[in-house]
Amino acid sequence: MHEAEVPMTQIADAPMRRGCRVAGTVRAVRIRPGVRVPVFEIVVDDGSGRMVGAFWGRRSIPGMEPGRLLEMEGTPREHEGERVMANPLYTLRA
Repeated sequence: MHEAEVPMTQIADAPMRRGCRVAGTVRAVRIRPGVRVPVFEIVVDDGSGRMVGAFWGRRSIPGMEPGRLLEMEGTPREHEGERVMANPLYTLRA
């Protein structure tokens, strides 16, 4: 049996602390020093808003670069004024 697919949501409408799936264009990448490990972050924009995908313990992910289309699935939270998905599932799009 398959799990129910998480419906696509616009970033501006993404519920905090509830699982969702968003899609957009990578507008920026950055590496933040973590307490124990680095955090690779991407800023994704879908026209309605922006969300950060944060990947702990990574300095890069092949193919994740500005201009790339992708989908992210996870649980967004508010952190330092940004919507952030920690270690989301992702699919790179052409």
